[in-house]
Amino acid sequence: MWLARIFLIGVATTGLLTCSLGIQPGDVRLIPCPFHSVTGIECPGCGMTRACTAVGQGQLGQAWHHHPLVFGLIILAIGFALMPALCRQGWERLHRGWQVAMLGLATTVVLGVWLFRVVT
Repeated sequence: MWLARIFLIGVATTGLLTCSLGIQPGDVRLIPCPFHSVTGIECPGCGMTRACTAVGQGQLGQAWHHHPLVFGLIILAIGFALMPALCRQGWERLHRGWQVAMLGLATTVVLGVWLFRVVT
């Protein structure tokens, strides 16, 4: 719950700060990616910082361009920040097989988006 709230506050603060300083989301590079540094290929999370900054600035098209999964991350964070007990109870009520299937689907989506971004 607290991590989700801190994340959302960070997205809003970073967006407002960079916007007030005239910094475009594409110019934000806070944490160098070790995978990208070694291989020259973006990792599955590359672009997420810039996408979150774009969301914070209200530039949703730019956010999609930097990393399309940012919207799912924001929705999850809002859910966990506002309704942590409901999210936890919903997850715990799921049969173990459905939990594994959902995690597998999420992993497949992340890797699929990553492969699409690498190929294009």
